[in-house]
Amino acid sequence: MLLSSVDFASFLAYSVRGAEPAQQESQRWMRYLKNEFVVPGTQESASSFFVRRLAERRDETPFATWISPHAVLLPAPSSRLLKPGSLWVPLKLANAMVKLGLGRRVETWLERTEAIPKAAWSKPEDRPSARRQYDTLRMKLPVMPSDEVVVVDDVVTRGATLLAAVSRVREALPGARVVGFAMLRALSEPAEFAEMFSPCIGRIELGSDGQTTRRP
Repeated sequence: MLLSSVDFASFLAYSVRGAEPAQQESQRWMRYLKNEFVVPGTQESASSFFVRRLAERRDETPFATWISPHAVLLPAPSSRLLKPGSLWVPLKLANAMVKLGLGRRVETWLERTEAIPKAAWSKPEDRPSARRQYDTLRMKLPVMPSDEVVVVDDVVTRGATLLAAVSRVREALPGARVVGFAMLRALSEPAEFAEMFSPCIGRIELGSDGQTTRRP
């Protein structure tokens, strides 16, 4: 069943349309992550770099207990059907988190059964709804279930993917604590952006119109 709300956490923020230097810098970092570029001046991939920063500053965040060595990490499925060798940034993030002790193991229990339009490339009115996300996700039966699960995504915008993914996991593991985590949180209005380091716990809610609202 599609849940009416889920809790989520995010580590950093980026400004979607801001034109100030700090806002544009946040947009560059978002592109580094989405494309898994090597971070300038280092030999690290973006996912490894971001996760290392998360590990260094985890205790400064309100969600430190969520990102624990006991949690199983599930990468959020891509909007497309993945082929061998395809870039899957949430999987890269989850693997890097486990490597640094920010999770127990990575499982790919969630999978996309049908390709859907990518939200970032769609007009707001054309973005896949939480229901569409939910209907095109399948949860494999876990061989080794866990009572702590974190669905890991690279960027959260309105939160439809995380709400649908968490809903599917809770169906299969009704007694588990299941939450969502995104490395970056998109801020649509330039005035909302103060700095990239903006760790938070928030909520994604499903409205009566079928659209999701993310706070903050």
